[in-house]
Amino acid sequence: MPGASEYDDNQTCPGGSSTSFHGTHTSGTMAGDRNNVATPTDPMFLSSDEDGMAPNAQILFQDVGNDTTGCLTGTTGDLALMFQQAHSVGVRVHSNSWGSSTGGAYGSSDQEVDNALWELEDMIIFYSAGNNGPGSNTIGSPGNAKNVVTVGALGSANSTTTASFSSRGPTDDGRLKPDIQAPGTSVLSARGDDNDSTPSCPTPASLSGTSMSTPTVAGGTGLLRQYFVDGFYPTGARTAANTRNPLGSLMKAVLLNGTRNLSNMPSNADGWGRIFLDNNLFFNTGDRRLRVWSRANDVGLTTGQMHTYTVVVPAGAEFRATVAWFDPTAALGAGVQLVNNLDLEVEGPGPTLWRGNVFSGGVSTTGGTADALNTVEQVRLTAPTAGTYTIRVKGTAVPGNSKHGTDRQGYGLAASYANCATAVVAAPTGVSATAMPGSIDVGFTAAGGATVHNVYRADGDCSAPAGTFDFVGTASGTPFSDSLTQGGYVYAYKVRGADGCSEGPLSSCVTATSTQPCTLWPTFDNDEVVARNASVEACHNRLTWSAGTSHCPLGLDVTYNIYRSTTPYFTPGPGNLLVAGWPSTAFEDASAMPHVTYYYVVRAEDGTTVSGGPANGGNESQSSGWVKATAYAASSTAGTFTDGADTPSYLTLEGPWTVTNTQASAGTFSYHNAADGQNYLADTCAAITSPPIVLSSSSAVLSYKARYNLESTWDGVVTEISVNGGPWTDLPPTGGYPSSFSSTGSPPVNACGYLSSHGAFSGSSSGVFSTFSSTLPATAGSTVQIRWRFSSDPASEEAGFFLDEVSITGASVFDSCTAALFVDGFEGNDTSAWTATLP
Repeated sequence: MPGASEYDDNQTCPGGSSTSFHGTHTSGTMAGDRNNVATPTDPMFLSSDEDGMAPNAQILFQDVGNDTTGCLTGTTGDLALMFQQAHSVGVRVHSNSWGSSTGGAYGSSDQEVDNALWELEDMIIFYSAGNNGPGSNTIGSPGNAKNVVTVGALGSANSTTTASFSSRGPTDDGRLKPDIQAPGTSVLSARGDDNDSTPSCPTPASLSGTSMSTPTVAGGTGLLRQYFVDGFYPTGARTAANTRNPLGSLMKAVLLNGTRNLSNMPSNADGWGRIFLDNNLFFNTGDRRLRVWSRANDVGLTTGQMHTYTVVVPAGAEFRATVAWFDPTAALGAGVQLVNNLDLEVEGPGPTLWRGNVFSGGVSTTGGTADALNTVEQVRLTAPTAGTYTIRVKGTAVPGNSKHGTDRQGYGLAASYANCATAVVAAPTGVSATAMPGSIDVGFTAAGGATVHNVYRADGDCSAPAGTFDFVGTASGTPFSDSLTQGGYVYAYKVRGADGCSEGPLSSCVTATSTQPCTLWPTFDNDEVVARNASVEACHNRLTWSAGTSHCPLGLDVTYNIYRSTTPYFTPGPGNLLVAGWPSTAFEDASAMPHVTYYYVVRAEDGTTVSGGPANGGNESQSSGWVKATAYAASSTAGTFTDGADTPSYLTLEGPWTVTNTQASAGTFSYHNAADGQNYLADTCAAITSPPIVLSSSSAVLSYKARYNLESTWDGVVTEISVNGGPWTDLPPTGGYPSSFSSTGSPPVNACGYLSSHGAFSGSSSGVFSTFSSTLPATAGSTVQIRWRFSSDPASEEAGFFLDEVSITGASVFDSCTAALFVDGFEGNDTSAWTATLP
C-alpha cells in the first residue's frame, strides 16, 4: 500500500497541500484496528469499534515518498518492480491513493500498471480517481489504466451523491471511469503524529478525497477475496475443500457486479455505483445466488472463440452478469487503448438478447452495438422473467500486442440472481486423466442432477494447494478434452457437477503428464544485450547478454540467434539472420565494415524441435529491441567529429533514447528520448553519450541541432562534459540555456535531481530544429565525452527532445579498422579472413 514517506509525516509537497499523515490514514481505512494496543479486534467482529474495512489483515507498506517533502518520487519506470515485490510476499489486493493530474490521458504510468496486471493475474490494484472534479475528463493517472479499479468519492457515511471534488471520466479515448464509488468526505480513520518511537492510543482524524474512498473499496475487496479463500463459494458456508485463490479479473467482476446503482449506471460521474458486497456474495442464509467463472490467460479466448454458460433465473429479484478482463498494453499514442476486445451477451426467455453496456435508465436494453472500448461489460435486469439465461463471452478481436501469449485473453465472469436450490449434491465419480497426442482427456461418471460439469486444473500433481485449481472449461459430456496444456508438464484435475442454479462438490483428484508440444517462449532479457565497438585493429563489434531460460522440460538447452541490419526499422527474419544457434552469451561480429552502423537483435531459442525456430525448430523469444554498434580503430586523426544519427552513429544510447526517422534536421535519422509515436516517460533520468574523443585544439567547439517539446520548467535536457575521465560538469550553450527547472521545487522532483536554478532545454522550440554551440573547456590532447541528459518529473509527458547534426571542431576522427573481406567458417564465428585496410 504505497502513498507516503517512511515514518509518515505532515510535509507539504511543492505545488500541493500538506500530506496530513496520508499513509497512516489510508492504511487505517483499509485494515486498521481501533482497539487498544494490547487487545486486537475480535476476528468474529462481535463489536463495533471503528475498525477499518478488513481489520486483522496484514499490511505491506511500500515507501515511494521523499522523506523530507512527502512528495511521491521514483514511481514511474519502477511500478512493475513495486507490484512484483508486493506480489512475491503474498499481496493480492493493492491500494494506491496517489497519482497525478493528467486530464484523462493514458500515460506511461497507466501503461506500466496495465502491464503489471497482465503479468500478475491473481492481483487486483486500486487507484484513486483524483480530486479535480466536478468537470468531465479529469481522471488522473494511473487511474486512467484499463485494468485497475479506479475509485471516486461520495459524500460522507451513507451518502449516494458524488463529491464535487471527485474526478470524472471519460478518459481521452472514451472509456468509462471511475469504476466504483465509496465515501470520501470527512472520513474518520487513524491519526498520525511525528512520534515514531512510542505507540500511542488510537485517535481518529477526518480527511476528505478520493484518497480516502480508495482504501475503503480495497479493504472491502480484501473481504471479498477472503470469501473465496475461506471456501464460501459455491455453497455459502465456509468449506476448506472449496478454498479458491481468485484471479484479479474475477475479483473485479464480482465487485462491480454487486454495486448499488446511484443514478443511471454506468456513468462517468458514478462509474458502476457504490460498493455493496452484501448485494452479491452468497451465504447459505442469504436471498441471492452468486455464480462465477474465470479463465486465466493461458486458457482464455482467441479471436472468434466463444464461451457459453447457462443459469436458471427465478423471477422477483435483480439479475446481473459482469465480465472483466486484464487487457494487454497498447502503445501510448494509440487512439483507442483496448487491445483485446471481448463482448458479453445474455440471451433470456423470448428469446431476448441483451448486449453488455447497452443501458437505458440504469437498466440493460435490447439493441445497441457491442462495446469496443471498455474492459468491463455488464448486463443488468431489475425485473427478469423467470427462465433459462445463456451468458456468452465472445472473443470478438484478440490480436494481442506481439508479446507472447497476449493473443489469448482470460477473464472473470460473475452472475447474481434470486436464490435457488441446486439439485447437484454429490461429486462426479470415476474421474480419470489420460494424455493424448493433442490433449489431456478428463473422464468421469456424471454427478446426479448435473446438466454440465466444470473442470478445474492445477499445475503439478494432486499435492497442489486446493486454492490453485483454476477453472479450465465446461463439459456437456465425457471426456473433457483439455487441449491447452504444455508438453512435459504434469497437471492435476478435479471436476464439479453443475446445474442452472449452482455447482456441486469437487471430485477426487487425478493427474496426467502432457504429451502435447511445448510452445512456451524462452525467457530472455533483451534489455541486457550490450553492443560496442571492440576497438581493435580488425573490425569487430562485440555483443554480450545474460543467459536465457527454457520453459519446456523436454527442451532445456538454449542457444541464441543474432539478426543484423543497417537500419533500426528492420524486422528480424531469415533475410537478416547473421548466425543461428550460437552457444554462448558473447559474440564478436568479425564481418563488420568500418564506420558502418549495424543494428543487432538477439533472441533465445530452446531445445524443442516443432515450433520453427531458425536453429533447431525450437521456441524463439520474440523481442525486436535492437542495440547498435559501429566498428572503428582505436586510433584517431585530427579533424572534426560528426554524428548525425545516420551511419556512422557513434553516440551510446541509454533507454529510452533511440534512433528515429520521425524527425531529422538533415539526412534520415535523429536521436530521440522517446519511442516513435509516444511521449517521453515520466520520472526518468537517462543520457545519450559520445565516445571518448581526443581534442586536437584548445579551442574546440561543440555544435548540435535540437528540436524539443518538454513540460516547461519541470522537465528538461542538460548538456554535460567529462574531461579526461573526470566528473560530469554543466556545458550550457553559448548565451545560456533557453529555460530551466524553476518549477521542480526543493528538493527537486525531476528524476536526475537538478536544482530549480539549473538551466535546461525545456518548454518548446516551436516545432523547428535550432542550432546550439559551446566552446569546450579543455585543452589540446584532452579526451572528452559529451552527454545530453534527460530528466522528467512524475507527470505530464510531452513529445520530447530530438538531437541531430552533432559536431566538434578541433577534435579528431576515428581511423578505419581493417575489414574482413572474406570470412571462412563464419557460422562458427571463425575470424580467420582475408583482410584489407579500407579508407
